[in-house]
Amino acid sequence: MPSFRQAVVLCSLPVTLLAMISCASMKRVDETNNNIITADEIQSANVSTAYDVITKLHANYLHSRGQNSILLKQNKEPTVYLDNVEFGTIASLRNIPASNVAEIRFIEGWDAMTKYGSDHVSGVIQVYTRYQ
Repeated sequence: MPSFRQAVVLCSLPVTLLAMISCASMKRVDETNNNIITADEIQSANVSTAYDVITKLHANYLHSRGQNSILLKQNKEPTVYLDNVEFGTIASLRNIPASNVAEIRFIEGWDAMTKYGSDHVSGVIQVYTRYQ
């Protein structure tokens, strides 16, 4: 008959193994962020404007997010920011040469509202130039 100590060790062994397996499986498989277009991706896109870069690599940034509210009439498309300054609508991306762009980020609705205010419910496209 096993002693009390042996019984405790035997009972705790499955719990310990389970904890080790759980921790091992928590590794990140994919470190990439789908909301960022890097300088390397911009250069390899081989296009002329920031709008063309987004259209080629992440066209989903440009889509309307639909009706936001029955009462409030807010933008249904993301607002563009150039080097952290409001730049305009999606159409303004056509005025930004791709050769000047270092990075493009898409900030989704809730995060955009938190950072830029409640009128950015459709998100924000941040464009950072090489010459900040």
